[in-house]
Amino acid sequence: MAENIQAYDTMIANSSLLIGEDQPYIENTDRQKYRKSSLSDDQSYDILKQLLHVMRTDRPFVDPELTLPKLSSRLSVSTHHLSQVLNGTLRKNFYHFVNEYRTREAGRLLFSPESSHLSILGIAMEAGFNSKNAFYAAFKKHTGMTPSQFRQHRRNAD
Repeated sequence: MAENIQAYDTMIANSSLLIGEDQPYIENTDRQKYRKSSLSDDQSYDILKQLLHVMRTDRPFVDPELTLPKLSSRLSVSTHHLSQVLNGTLRKNFYHFVNEYRTREAGRLLFSPESSHLSILGIAMEAGFNSKNAFYAAFKKHTGMTPSQFRQHRRNAD
């Protein structure tokens, strides 16, 4: 099993999947777009830290009904400020950000022997996706392969 985790980590490292927590903090350089915003760089950094902590510990991304307003409410920040942090600091929109977490979770499930009984659609639902098409598109975009190819790679590694 440790070999599976290592293989998965290698595949993720070699893919285009980048989650905010794996990236250094990038100061908001899009000053013109957010010139009227009251959000300071320090506040932006605090929101980002809180956001990444919640994503890791509470895993709200597995809720297929997660929206920007729901997440901002959970963080007790305005939707505008959360959107500004995502777009201006991480250079991602809300759906791209959340789908990266969902894709990572799906990849983990595809590698997990405990989830081997689940269909690919079942894994998509467990990871928080609400449709097969959205799952396949996000998974291919972030990993460079389909979920079936990803799962087959795991089987070949065993």
